[in-house]
Amino acid sequence: MNEEYVTAYEYSADNGEYLGTYEVPKCISSGDVHLHKNMTFTPAPTDVTDGKVPAWDGDKWVEIDDPHRLDRPPMPDDYSTLFEDFIQWMIKHGLWTADDEDKYQRDKANAKDISKPTDGEAIE
Repeated sequence: MNEEYVTAYEYSADNGEYLGTYEVPKCISSGDVHLHKNMTFTPAPTDVTDGKVPAWDGDKWVEIDDPHRLDRPPMPDDYSTLFEDFIQWMIKHGLWTADDEDKYQRDKANAKDISKPTDGEAIE
């Protein structure tokens, strides 16, 4: 075998966004590496600001706004009305916070059970 592999980092041609890590062949006898277009040997940073992603600017990695980040949808005043599927969707997309969970648990605990009459209500 006349080749080994080296790590390269691919970025988007559109906005420079980091796409992934690849092993590219390096010829052992000549030392040549055939690096594909839109790749660099400079490792992409792993510690980036929340809501940002690493992007290659041609010389170095910089942070850009995450083009795939979803905006937080409007939320109701009473979180006890939220469906579990919606909450799971929010969690999956990183939009559900600890404050949301606290409010949901509080509102659920304070929600009136409309199936039971309260004091003074007539039972039909």
